Amino acid sequence: MKYMRGEHPIEISSMAAIEEFLDEHPNVYVGDPHKCKRLVEAMLWIGRSGAQGRFLPQSYGQWNSVYKRFNRWAKAGVWEGMLRYFAQDSDMEAIMRDATFIPAQACAAGGKGETSLSI
Repeated sequence: MKYMRGEHPIEISSMAAIEEFLDEHPNVYVGDPHKCKRLVEAMLWIGRSGAQGRFLPQSYGQWNSVYKRFNRWAKAGVWEGMLRYFAQDSDMEAIMRDATFIPAQACAAGGKGETSLSI
């Protein structure tokens, strides 16, 4: 797979640890390891860039498929479990992001008619 500017492949050792976690999770089907790696990289690209999913580079696959899988994993607790699983692993620090590192999209600023809170 060729990587475009701004894309960051997951190291082999890190992906092996992620695959091990996913294999053991009851709500995840990994399937083809290469497709799984591409899917996880796509999800991480969206998190790192802060871009909307529909702007996902085509090299990662269909943005809607990535979104659907991400959403299923979120509802099944996969992401929360993964954060807990890798929380103490310093080698996974660059991969596992919490909300303090993920930039918000412009539409996250609030919509028309919402009241603002002051502290």
